[in-house]
Amino acid sequence: MAGIKDKLSVEGMKTLFLKHGEKIILGLVALFVVMSLVGTQWASYKKVPGELTNKLTAADRIIENVNNTWPEEEKKNYPDFSPKAQVGQMLASMSSAPFTYSTPFWTPPGGQKEPFKEPDYLPVVDLIATPGRTMLAQNNTEDSEMDEDSEDSDDETTTDEDDEEGDDDFAKRKASNTTGNTPLGGSGTGGGLTLSFGGGGGGLGGGYEQEISNFEDPSSSVLGNYTEASEGEEGGMMGGSGMALPDSVKGVPVRYISVRGIFDLRKQVLNYAHALQTDITSAEKMVKFIDFKLERQVADSPQGPWDGEWETVDISVAKDYLTHTIDFDQDPVSQGVRDSVITMPLPARLMGVWRNKVNHPSIKEFELSDEEMEAEAALNRKIIEEFRKNRESIVQEIPPGGFADQQINMAQFQDSFLEDKGNRKKLGKDVEDIFGKDSKIDSEKLIEKIKEQVDAVGNLVLFRYIDFDIEPGKSYQYRVRLVLRNPNYGVPVDQVNTPSVVEGQIRETPVSDSSNVATVAEDYAYFLSMVRPPRGSASEIAEMLIYEWFDESGTLIKGKLAMELGDYIGGKQKTYVLRPDQMTFEEEDDVLFKSNDLLIDAMFVGRLDRNLHSDLKAPAGLSRHESGITPEALVLDREGRLKEIDPISLASLQKKYESNYKKEKSPFEDLKGANEKALTSTDANDLFGEDEGGAMSSGSSMMEEMMQSGMGAAGLRGRKGNASRLKGVKSKRGSKRSSRK
Repeated sequence: MAGIKDKLSVEGMKTLFLKHGEKIILGLVALFVVMSLVGTQWASYKKVPGELTNKLTAADRIIENVNNTWPEEEKKNYPDFSPKAQVGQMLASMSSAPFTYSTPFWTPPGGQKEPFKEPDYLPVVDLIATPGRTMLAQNNTEDSEMDEDSEDSDDETTTDEDDEEGDDDFAKRKASNTTGNTPLGGSGTGGGLTLSFGGGGGGLGGGYEQEISNFEDPSSSVLGNYTEASEGEEGGMMGGSGMALPDSVKGVPVRYISVRGIFDLRKQVLNYAHALQTDITSAEKMVKFIDFKLERQVADSPQGPWDGEWETVDISVAKDYLTHTIDFDQDPVSQGVRDSVITMPLPARLMGVWRNKVNHPSIKEFELSDEEMEAEAALNRKIIEEFRKNRESIVQEIPPGGFADQQINMAQFQDSFLEDKGNRKKLGKDVEDIFGKDSKIDSEKLIEKIKEQVDAVGNLVLFRYIDFDIEPGKSYQYRVRLVLRNPNYGVPVDQVNTPSVVEGQIRETPVSDSSNVATVAEDYAYFLSMVRPPRGSASEIAEMLIYEWFDESGTLIKGKLAMELGDYIGGKQKTYVLRPDQMTFEEEDDVLFKSNDLLIDAMFVGRLDRNLHSDLKAPAGLSRHESGITPEALVLDREGRLKEIDPISLASLQKKYESNYKKEKSPFEDLKGANEKALTSTDANDLFGEDEGGAMSSGSSMMEEMMQSGMGAAGLRGRKGNASRLKGVKSKRGSKRSSRK
């Protein structure tokens, strides 16, 4: 009995648990498992393993069929949504740079843990190609190869007739005397800039800095005395220096394809930081663009074939246009997402604007409004003025490739300038002067927004190239790779994981995916109006409505011409020609319409015997000589292909051409026939001056309106040079590398 009491005591229970506790727990678990097995109802699985797979396959087919039969009208109500693009836009507005330490927060006491590696390089993504046509404002002081090019050359698929962004080429320009850009040395070829090259010259070892001295008057005009010309003097508005271009400037019609893509600089910096074991701030300084390699394929139609060789795009063609342009147009994309090497600046144009066709959907939030463009121009002007006032030199790296030798990298100065409250106050006064004190524009908010966009440097970068070396009727697609400085070049071999990491001064990013197909429209388009029956020995006569991009004026002309079988579609006719560089819109004799297509045959069905064709429901209102059957024509195009044309099947395309024709001419409509009005006017003051009561005449008002609209040559009046442009500089080789101030 005493033994049982001892076992049931506290000490006895503890001893029992210590000796047999695991056995008790194991027994309870075994008992639970046995009870679970006994209480479970078991049954065999009657379905085969492949049944679920078959159901999934059938469901996929149903979904695919639904997508294929989804009406087009319904699809328009639910546009494609790209999460990747949305995330990119969200990240583009954020930067970690303000929150990073300038030096590493902690350094391992034992030194570097791992050897440096080759960073992963990223490709340019979302490459877009968009065609167009315009007229550039070029210096006329010397000839260049581009003049000959402009005479001879001009979806997934984009053409310059059906592109949704085509309004760029017909949009009204802001009058340039309100832009307030800053010149860097006037319009002469000597300019006011001196480039002092470092000892490294064009090498890649980091020795390609240039010292830029700017001591020119920043308020001088690009066009000099052009702004002082009087509209009423001889050769003024009607073709001289008043409203037309001065002799030193010419209008150059061009065809172009604008190629844009996005480079994820934020992610590339992170790759550098990981591979080189450094902080974000240091990694940002290591990413240096040296050049880019743009390639293209050419085909006769948008359908290809696209199995040909990729040819290298000659960048010297674009640089020739940039060298001879009178100025750069203000960029609608914030400096924060542009790079002086891989983002091509915009040559000045006489017609239309640079906006949708030079921007990218991924950085739409960095697109500047007209007011923001003027504010950024004022900011750049202030920066240059400060350097000029202090007689300091701007020092920047200009690698051997890309566009850095054409423009100042203003991004490196904008951020530091805006950090100073005093500078922001000066800039605010400049903005008020531009818009007027009574303007509703809030200069402080405008400057704050510019600053926010400047702070976004280091996220996304816009790659942009405008290809002028193209031909009408051809289709193009592009791909690009960027050239970067090797961040491991010069690093001791014992600090890298493999010797190949330090070999070579440059690295190339992977090639991008191909862009969409961009088709340059033919310079002409014709539409059958009617076919007249043969008379005597003459064959059928086909009347064609022809639209043509007139390479002498850089604008569309329109005419209705009659031709016989065997004729090339074209001919001479009296028609109105808009010449924006001369500010004229006059009817001209014997304007030549020309094409490479041949009229082979034409069909005209005249009178029908109603007794034989009583089943036909003829349209009401037909004369007895009309049948109501649509005329047709057979044409042989320049590629040797036969095609049938008729007024109905091409009606929508004709409507687009007519719309483009009207959009191009509408800003100049008041100029139409101005010379004829001047000749028939009994008093010159009726057209150019004041009436007897001193009021402004209608002609003078029209001229003033053209000046305010910024269209054509009037858009160059009072223009100041773009502050970021390196124009007409003379280079000097220095024996000593420049030091950064």
